[in-house]
Amino acid sequence: MRLQVGVIHQVGGDPDQQDIACRIKERSQYRRKAACANEFIHAGDECSKPRPPGLQRFPAALIPHRKADAAKGGSYLQSSIPRALRGRRRLAWERTWFKMDAMPHRFAQCLEQRQFEAAELTAAHPPRFRHDYKKMIYELTCRTPPSGTIRYSRWSPGSLPERLAPHRLQTEVVDDVFNYAGSDSGVWYVNFADPQLFVAYGSALLAQDELQVLEHPVLGSLREALLAARLPAVTEEASRPTPVLITGVERRCALDTSPDLDRPQGLYGGRFAKAPFSSVKSALRILQPPTRTNLIAIAAPVGNGRYSRGQLERILLTAYTAFAAAAQVSAELWPGAAVEVRTGFWGCGAFGGNRTVMVLLQLLAAQLARLDRLTTYVVSQSGVVDYEAGISALQSLLAVNPQEPPLEGLLQQLEQRGYTWGISDGN
Repeated sequence: MRLQVGVIHQVGGDPDQQDIACRIKERSQYRRKAACANEFIHAGDECSKPRPPGLQRFPAALIPHRKADAAKGGSYLQSSIPRALRGRRRLAWERTWFKMDAMPHRFAQCLEQRQFEAAELTAAHPPRFRHDYKKMIYELTCRTPPSGTIRYSRWSPGSLPERLAPHRLQTEVVDDVFNYAGSDSGVWYVNFADPQLFVAYGSALLAQDELQVLEHPVLGSLREALLAARLPAVTEEASRPTPVLITGVERRCALDTSPDLDRPQGLYGGRFAKAPFSSVKSALRILQPPTRTNLIAIAAPVGNGRYSRGQLERILLTAYTAFAAAAQVSAELWPGAAVEVRTGFWGCGAFGGNRTVMVLLQLLAAQLARLDRLTTYVVSQSGVVDYEAGISALQSLLAVNPQEPPLEGLLQQLEQRGYTWGISDGN
């Protein structure tokens, strides 16, 4: 069901609290074992293509922060850039390179980009599933080699813009899990990553990160190839976010983790390994033909107590870097296509993030990155309430600020509100 207010997603059912110790222990073991080189290959500025400053002059409406805007009945949630203007904006910077110092702030830079033929990648570096259920699912869904080209890139953050400039952002809420429906052109799905990219994909764990690899098994091959080349398979480096973007990934199957008659508690988290395989198999649907997915892998920080200014800025910088990089890559691969990010309650599961804060900061990041659309999935109706709290918090924050508020001031005011971290959900 699609609603008319914007919302965010987390796959699966309610987790078992007792699984938290097992998950933290297992992930920490994988982190210690992960082979990551200390040096990294830099591709140079050629990978980075900032949006031209001239685009800032196009008129657009900010997410409403005035009473007059709120009185419009929420039309801002469905608003979008007029078709003619969108075409002009896209064509204006298509295939155009700009130097970093031409921008009002330092944009995200591409650390490295690589291209793989999917069939050759899986042949040379087959995924290493260790859990029996995952091995059997792989055998069922991958009887033929994958096709197409996988494009991988990793990005270093620049600096945040000084101000929140006006921009018309279209948003939508879906009270369901990711369904990966429609064209993949310019459409990106957020992977709620660990700092070690796909680190626990082969284990008995099945949180959102591991589920995406199970359904897109070539992602396991990508991790194995990076490790074999002694390249960092990470989404963080030196305590700084380095978002990973991957395009053209085949989705070979869909696993329904929601509760049903033969799986009354669902299959999400630790319940996957505890269920009989017959229940897992009945929830599996093989996709013929496979669909294609573009992914943004970003790790959220872990904290407790009150959110600090540094934590808030770190979260915003991570999301902004990832969304801005997605806009750049989209312009190269799908010129003229609207750029849409499909996300969820990122960082609010195992990492214990506050849903109101994470919704608000992702909306800000999408605005700063000048995305065309942000679609958020909340699994069920109960998630809509949390999302609306994030929307209300953002509106009240902007209502007491000028038309183009300084980002420094917004972050300071957000810290003063005293938002606190939640509790890990055990996954």
